[in-house]
Amino acid sequence: MGNSSGTEGANQGAAPTAPSNPDIKWEKNEQLDIGVDASLFKNKLSVNLDYYQKRSKDLILYVVPINVSGNYVSVPYNTGTLQNRGVDLTISGTILSSKKLNWNANLVMGTFSNKVIAFGLGSAFDRGFARISGGSLRTDIDLPANFFYGFQTDGIFQSYEEIAKSAVQTAGTDPSTSTAPGDIKFKDINSDGIINDKDRTNLGNSFPQFTYGINNTISYKALELRIFIQGSQGNKVLNFTRWYTEGGVSNGNYSKDVINRWTGEGTSNTMPRLILNDPNGNNRVSDRFVEDASYIRIKNVRLAYSLPEKWTKYIGIGRAQAYGSVQNLLTFTKYTGLDPEVGGGVDYGFYPQARTFLFGVTLDF
Repeated sequence: MGNSSGTEGANQGAAPTAPSNPDIKWEKNEQLDIGVDASLFKNKLSVNLDYYQKRSKDLILYVVPINVSGNYVSVPYNTGTLQNRGVDLTISGTILSSKKLNWNANLVMGTFSNKVIAFGLGSAFDRGFARISGGSLRTDIDLPANFFYGFQTDGIFQSYEEIAKSAVQTAGTDPSTSTAPGDIKFKDINSDGIINDKDRTNLGNSFPQFTYGINNTISYKALELRIFIQGSQGNKVLNFTRWYTEGGVSNGNYSKDVINRWTGEGTSNTMPRLILNDPNGNNRVSDRFVEDASYIRIKNVRLAYSLPEKWTKYIGIGRAQAYGSVQNLLTFTKYTGLDPEVGGGVDYGFYPQARTFLFGVTLDF
């Protein structure tokens, strides 16, 4: 559910098992936009600020209280309200201006928030992940649509004494079928002494709090340098690749990080023991795999040199410029996957953006 398609996530309820509702109608959208444009310092600085709020009403959600032939089934209704709001900001200006040196910059920044205002006849619902259990994408009242709904971790059990003092995760004393030292300790969110689905909580969502891009153009005599930087802050990604390569769930290759797994008391408080069948559910959806995917990326750097006009006229051309550029030069992020720019919020493994070097010559006749 984003700014361009505000009701997409809210339509992901249970699949229909009954005839469609003949009273279904189009959803309604109400949008407020307030903008301010300003030009300052003799047009050397321009500012464009836009605030928007969009409410989508009469969302199509599946409701379950309909009795058809003795079975309660889901039927679509127009019900519920979703809200998107944010601020878009553009600042353009001249930082330096002289006969030899000029520096122009442009900043584009946007904030975004998403919230379910009401369900009406509907109720909160989950959408599971392919191949991963113990968590879901959840849509609930007063929260962003499709947030990661899973468990919070609290280190790794180092001894049976520690297990005995904590909430029950899997009963028993056989380390092959129950919780044992080396397993992850999950937080007892509702404090009932048992770790189960009621202890799942909001782990964040794939929507960034804000995104930004900064474009700089610096020229000195015949040289021109362009640098474009982009970034995203506050979005989360479920790292399926780590889930697959760290948890003993496959017969394939494992991550090198598994070398540092728990092998005895005090050896690790982050990487659990490696055991088939995962009796403790170490690989359930949790903040172990839902990572902060905020990043800053130097997206493009381009350096160009233009031949003096007296030279180009001598060889009979209007303009000649040699240049070199690098795309995806550097990325700064805490995300452990190959690329923090993951569409949909789940990293099932994909080819990352390549670093590309280009060299060329531009000739105008």
